[in-house]
Formats: sequence, C-alpha cells, structure tokens
Amino acid sequence: MQPQQLSVLAWAHARLWNLGDSLLLHEVARSAARTLPRFGPQALSNLTWAFARARHYDGAFTAALGRRARPLLGQFSPAELANLAWGLLTLRCRQSGVLSALAAHAAQHCGCASWDAKACSKIAVAYASCGMPLHRFKGMFRSLADAVLAKPGGLAGLTVHELSQLAQAFAVARVRHEPLAGHLACAALQRLPSMALVDVVQLVWALACLNHRHDGLLAAVVYGLDYLLPESASRLEALRREVLGHLAAAPESLLVVEEYDKMDCAARGLWRQLLQHPERANITSNRAIILLESNLGMAELEGLLSQLGDRTQVTQQAAEALLRGVVFAQWRAAGCESYEDTAKLLSMIDVFLPYLPLERGHMPGLVGLALRGRAALLAVRRVLLQWEPGVAEWLAGQVEYAGPYPLDGAKVIEAAITRQLQWT
Repeated sequence: MQPQQLSVLAWAHARLWNLGDSLLLHEVARSAARTLPRFGPQALSNLTWAFARARHYDGAFTAALGRRARPLLGQFSPAELANLAWGLLTLRCRQSGVLSALAAHAAQHCGCASWDAKACSKIAVAYASCGMPLHRFKGMFRSLADAVLAKPGGLAGLTVHELSQLAQAFAVARVRHEPLAGHLACAALQRLPSMALVDVVQLVWALACLNHRHDGLLAAVVYGLDYLLPESASRLEALRREVLGHLAAAPESLLVVEEYDKMDCAARGLWRQLLQHPERANITSNRAIILLESNLGMAELEGLLSQLGDRTQVTQQAAEALLRGVVFAQWRAAGCESYEDTAKLLSMIDVFLPYLPLERGHMPGLVGLALRGRAALLAVRRVLLQWEPGVAEWLAGQVEYAGPYPLDGAKVIEAAITRQLQWT
C-alpha cells in the first residue's frame, strides 16, 4: 500500500474503533516502517494522530515517525503540525531533538497568517499534557500566546472547552502571560452559560495558578453555583429564554434540573409557569421529559429501609408517598406560593423514582467493578494491576459507614482504592 493509503486506513480505524491493541495497527506499523522515507507531511500527521488516538504505543515506530518528520517540519501545514505534536507527545515520544525542533518551528512561525488560534492552542495543550519538564519550552508558550491574541478574532475561534484547555496548558507549563489570561477570563465570562461545569472549574483553577484575578468571572461563577449575585433576575430571564428556545427547537427534549429542592421562589415560579401554562410561551412541553433530581428525602428513605429491615419490602407506592410528603413539606415551608398552588405543582410530577441507599453488602461488588475499570485503564499503558482474592472485601471495609450505610455512597470507593493500593 502507498503511504497515503496506509495513513488513511489507520486514521479511519482509530476514528471508528479507537482500539488500543489492534492487529490492524500492528500491520500498518510494520508496513509503514518499510516505506517511511516516502511518507510526506500529511501522511505522517495522519498516521501519528491515528496511533495516538487509538493509544497504540510502539516506541520504536514512534521514534521513527519523529525522525522522519523532523527534516520536513517546514512543509507541514499548521493543522498537520498540531496533530503531529499532539500525536508524538501522546505516544510518549521523548526525542528531545524533534520535540525541540518542533517547538522552535512553532515559536517562529505561529505568528504567520496561515496559523489560526486553534493550531496554536492545540500545540500548547499537547506540550502541557505530555508529563515532561517544560522549562525549555517556555519561549514557545509565550510566542503562542502572543500569536493567539494577534489573530483576527483572537479567542473567538476556540470552543469553550478549548478555552479551558488553553488556560490549563499555561498553568501546567507555569508560564504567566497576563494579556492572554485576561482575554481568556473575558471570553469565558461572555460564554459562561454554554460552558460545562468541569470546564468552568478547570479554567478558574488555571487562572488562579497564573495569579490572575477577574472579579467579574469569579462573581458569575459563584452566582452560577450558589445564586448569590443581585443580577439574579436578569440571569433567570436568560435561563427562561434558553429553556424556551430549546423546547421550541427540540420539543421531545430531556431536561434535567439538578438539586431542584434548592431553587429559590423565583426559579420555582419559572418552572411552575412553564409546566402549568406552556401555551403562554408558545411551546409544547408535554412531549418533553423533565427530570427533577435531588438528595431530598434520602434520610427518610434510610429510615423506611431500617424500619422494614429488607429493601425487598420497600414498595414503589410506599417510597413515592414518602417522597411526595417530604417535598410538599419543604415547598410549603419556603412559602413561595399558596397551599393550592403548591399542591397543584406537586400533582404535575408524574412519578417519584426513589434510589434506595447502598448498604454494606453492596460495596465489595462495587469495589471489584472499580478495580477492573482501573486495571483496564492501566493495561492501555502497559501496566498490569493484579489483586488477591479478598482484596475487594478488605477495601470495602476501609470505607466509612453510618450504621449499615456507606457515607457518600459509592463515591468514596475510588478514593479508598487510591489510598490503599500498593504498587509492586
């Protein structure tokens, strides 16, 4: 097969199946190794990206890819160079020659018109995520930051996830670039409603590591988490527009409202109006599924389970009646609406789905699942994790319990494993 055909085959395989230990990729590597001198920039970029995407680690082949790419760096497009950098570093290439040459080329040419903010950002993220000392690449990071800000549109071409990744890259590299940090904070503030919580948290962490304080972003994040800002009315109206727009575009939606018991009166009034009178907003909400999630009633469910002594004795009807009573009492205590309106809102909830608390007997099986998951992740990195019979039972005993119930459910299992595992 020709170099371009081999690279396209590997690219398609990694894109569609993403298998780490693939016989096909072994064969591609063996065939490509014989014809590597004929590989051009696009084929090298695609092949490196494919092996990295599939997490197919082959040290000798990766080193050969790096050696072949080094004299051709000037012929790579910015996107191809970004994929090459990410691929080599993901595959743990530690050839200082090619990595230094690639960094120097990026620093020298990232200001050119052919480079966009995405390519600059991708190279910064690739180097920051490689797990190697970055002090000798700080000049490249500064050049990339200057180039990103000089591009037409600046950070506008990056997704919200890429904004977060770029901030993290500079934090990990310990390169403080105040203009870039300021622009990242402003861009995030403008697009905060569309950012996933994990991206918001990681971006705020990165800005803190870079000693950059942006009061507007911090205040907006605090409001988004705890509803503290005086601009709550405008934020609630923005939420209303987003929900109505989404329901109008996708009537058969699944809407999830987390911790609904913590909604203030204004937010609850918004949902009550949408549920009771969707026609006033020109939407059809009866084709959507609205899921209200909360830990409210957990203590009462534990009490019911303890009283009956066996979870098989807890009927759906009994659990639902219990939860309806708890929710009604809390909503009435808030005093947001009349008794009749509270009862009407509660009646619009079709079903209460109780999650009974985990018990001590469930934990060994869950620990076993977590260990197998951890072993599978390590196997991709050629690390073998083994454990003796009885380890799952013992690890389950390290979890803190309140009577028969593990505190914080299954969330503590991973922490218990991390604390107790010994590497041999």
